[in-house]
Amino acid sequence: MSEVRYDVLGPLVVRRGGVELDLGSPLQQRLLAGLLLHPNGPVPMTDLLEAGWQYATPDDGPELTREIITALRDLLDPHRVPGTDGTLIQLSDGRYMLCAARDNVDLFVFEDLIASVPEIRARDHLLEASNRIRRALALWRGPLLEGHNGPLFDPVRARLEEGRLDVLDLYYEIELKRGFHHAILPDLSANVARYPLRENLRATFLLTLYRTGRQFDAMQQYVEIRDRLWRLNGRQPSYELQELARRIAAWDQSLLREPG
Repeated sequence: MSEVRYDVLGPLVVRRGGVELDLGSPLQQRLLAGLLLHPNGPVPMTDLLEAGWQYATPDDGPELTREIITALRDLLDPHRVPGTDGTLIQLSDGRYMLCAARDNVDLFVFEDLIASVPEIRARDHLLEASNRIRRALALWRGPLLEGHNGPLFDPVRARLEEGRLDVLDLYYEIELKRGFHHAILPDLSANVARYPLRENLRATFLLTLYRTGRQFDAMQQYVEIRDRLWRLNGRQPSYELQELARRIAAWDQSLLREPG
């Protein structure tokens, strides 16, 4: 049987034997996306109904769902014995589960690459850690299961996006430790503009500007986020960000030291 690969970090793309599949009607795509919110995990019928219809499930929604699951089995596992579950979408206790090897789901590949970084970093193999993070971040083509919205998808998407940004913070931290402040500055600047309230990202930006000889610009960036946080949220920046700004304003030379 040809391998089936699932790309969920962006618009849903499924390939069997390297060939991209036509995923069928919008309803069929939403139900497949519902299964792929938790690959290798059981998904109750209630969640699939919510994925398919959100708040307007028809009376025959469960029957339609079972019919579409059969169609998905035919699409993903065309060589299964007719009338059986096959191996890719299984049913147990009224819950469906899409089964996939970890290296066949881009989300799992992302998670496994990042899981290996702390140990590599602890051994001070910074280049290898940086390369793994870059490979992981390159898997993201857009928001998780882009185009599929609603109360089932949105919380998972928000959680994973926060995780992706944490990884981005880690990447910049490692690159700064490697002394690559000039190299990361353009990409870092673009991401600060994209996520203006993210304080960890802004702190890295301040330090990067300072290390590239732009102390005045670094302080302007601090004033911008300080004023924005007060205007939008009625609060001051974190103590860590305030302390970094204080040290930059005082021309703290220890912040300029290169690694090693």
